[in-house]
Amino acid sequence: MHVHGRDTLRGAAVVHAVEQAGGTARFFEADFASLGDVYRLADAVHAECSHLDALVNNAGISKLGLAAAVKLNRI
Repeated sequence: MHVHGRDTLRGAAVVHAVEQAGGTARFFEADFASLGDVYRLADAVHAECSHLDALVNNAGISKLGLAAAVKLNRI
């Protein structure tokens, strides 16, 4: 599991909980309000694995508007 967020302490707690449950996880510091952070996160995850099985962004906060209306040339 790849976990991202702005708070490294909370991210470490999530990683620890996943590992205690027998899983594997890695935290990446990233702020999705920054498109540069989004690209850096995508590059970092891609460097570790060639594909994603699922992508969940549960924050639900966007200064840009509705996700369906945002046009990005690279995801």
